[in-house]
Amino acid sequence: MGAAAHWESRIQQRGIPVEAIDLVMAYGESQHDHHGCEIIYLSARGKQRVLKDAANRNLRRLDKLLDVYVVVGRNGIATVGHRYKRIARP
Repeated sequence: MGAAAHWESRIQQRGIPVEAIDLVMAYGESQHDHHGCEIIYLSARGKQRVLKDAANRNLRRLDKLLDVYVVVGRNGIATVGHRYKRIARP
């Protein structure tokens, strides 16, 4: 199973729409995980920007799905998931 197949199966298993991943990648902040990957997530400021733009593009239905994170490695997206706690900043 390749890296792309892993994250694609995770979005299906976890009920995360591809649109949410696109928004995280476009508006998110990144944090290194100290294992060679980056964690990209939406901060409170990022969520506000998404919702402001969403008013113009009818994306309000994604409001509850903005608590997702994307782990990006050397070969692209490694995995995705729901955020249940804060991502620690150094």
